[in-house]
Amino acid sequence: MMRKRMVLRALAGMAGAAATSLILVGQLGRTHHTLDQFNVFIPLLLPVLALAFAICLRLRDRAGMAVAAIGLAVGGFQLGGATLSGAARDTRGDGPMIKVMTLSTFHANPRPLDLVKVVNDLDPDIALLQETNGTPSMIVGLLLPRHYRLPSCTGMPCSLTILSRWPLRKVKVDLPKHSAHPDLVMADVAAPFGTLRVGDVHLKRPYAKGAQDVLMATAAIARANSGGPLILGGDFNAATATFGLARFAQASGLRRQDGFVPTYPANRPLPAFTGIDHIYANGHWSRMGCRRTAAGGSDHYGVLCRLRWRAR
Repeated sequence: MMRKRMVLRALAGMAGAAATSLILVGQLGRTHHTLDQFNVFIPLLLPVLALAFAICLRLRDRAGMAVAAIGLAVGGFQLGGATLSGAARDTRGDGPMIKVMTLSTFHANPRPLDLVKVVNDLDPDIALLQETNGTPSMIVGLLLPRHYRLPSCTGMPCSLTILSRWPLRKVKVDLPKHSAHPDLVMADVAAPFGTLRVGDVHLKRPYAKGAQDVLMATAAIARANSGGPLILGGDFNAATATFGLARFAQASGLRRQDGFVPTYPANRPLPAFTGIDHIYANGHWSRMGCRRTAAGGSDHYGVLCRLRWRAR
């Protein structure tokens, strides 16, 4: 019995120490974006730390409890703060409410017809789709057939597609010269209650070369287009609780509408643990809540948000 307690104590201590170390290393992501990727795993590390803390508490291992408590406090504060910043409902305004969804359809989707059921059953007013240049290109015409559609290029297939219940007009975006820029398409939507601007974006993975420049370029584009009602959504490849995503919100002046919505991975035995698909909006919108959608054969789950138009 004593030997089992010693083994359990050692395992709990090592797990707590390893998880806390990863969370503390992630704090260096404030200045080193490569290390910011450790923060992607906070949602996985917190349950490990909670279990380690509980075992150490049962075994009266004060050192193990202290180490696990540090990790829980730092990781919980970081993920909790990011979640709350995108979760609190905003009931101001009495304008019309719209449904906006974003979904990375997965260029190698093995079941693209499943996307048709997912998207059409949700029937969003605006759908922002990414990776529509692979197998999903075969069924894009079946998605929301009564909606207007705007692809990101003149030829087919295109990597981005915006679907809207109301007429669309493409907006020319001033991309930064001599630097990397995002895969982005922007349009004005002529809704019955006024004209709004929507953007569909797919960003590089944060550890890729030039990814941080692309992220900041996207923020600059968003700020430049925020003169009126603006909604920007897509596959940011930047997870909730990362410092990169926080810098984007600060630089763009937009508010993230989703709290903590795990969207990736959707096609692995491991449950989705990180949220990298987001919807942002400026102050012309009130946040009424978001939820995760089915994947439809994609490697991402989608995000569906309800937004209410309001006068500033």
